[in-house]
Amino acid sequence: MEVWILLSLLVALLWAICNVLDKFVVSKLVSRLQIPIVMMGLISLISAAAVYFFHCFERLSWFHVLLAAAAGILSALFILCYFKAMQQ
Repeated sequence: MEVWILLSLLVALLWAICNVLDKFVVSKLVSRLQIPIVMMGLISLISAAAVYFFHCFERLSWFHVLLAAAAGILSALFILCYFKAMQQ
C-alpha cells in the first residue's frame, strides 16, 4: 500500500479523535470558552519565542507585523466559534 494513503487515513483518524476530545473537554471540563483560547494563544507565543531564540527572525515590516496580528485575531475568533459550536 502506498504511504500517502496510510498518511491520509491517519490524518483523518487523528482529526476525528481531536474532535471527540474537544467535545469532551468543552462540555465537561471548561466553564468559560475564553480559557482554552487564551491558553492556545499563550502556547503560540511561547512557541514563537522559542523559534526566535533558536533560529533568529529577520526584521519584519509593519505590514507583516499587522498581517500576523490580524491572522492571530481571526484564528482566535474561528476557535471561539468552533468551541461555541462544540458546546451546543
